Amino acid sequence: MSSNGTSIEDDVLLEFKKLQTRKTNYQLCRLSDDLSEIIVDKSGKVDTYDEFVDLLPEGEPRYALHDYEYEQSDGRKSSKIVLFSWLPESSTIKHKMVFASSKSSLRQTLDGIHMEIQATDYSDLDRAEVDARVMR
Repeated sequence: MSSNGTSIEDDVLLEFKKLQTRKTNYQLCRLSDDLSEIIVDKSGKVDTYDEFVDLLPEGEPRYALHDYEYEQSDGRKSSKIVLFSWLPESSTIKHKMVFASSKSSLRQTLDGIHMEIQATDYSDLDRAEVDARVMR
């Protein structure tokens, strides 16, 4: 349980292991209705990064994990597991507070996340911008 009292559902770790072994390439997690637990919203495979972005609900926060594929400067294909903290401006204050305070607990539980990108609107998820951050 995180310091703010939000626990992490066991399925979150089970689905993350599927992501790490490439049985899936994305996982969306959300806060439970009573904001007491981080739970799996959905997971699976998408063909493109744009399909992954389309899964993010417009006004609801999500912890979105993606096996992000990109091309390195020398042309080699590579991938990294990226945690996208999707927290739209239109989210409620309570959601924003609980979401922000429980994120570190999620990161500690899910060992193997290469980097995190915070996004408050779809422009923060622009492919070129994400590529630049991932290749640093």
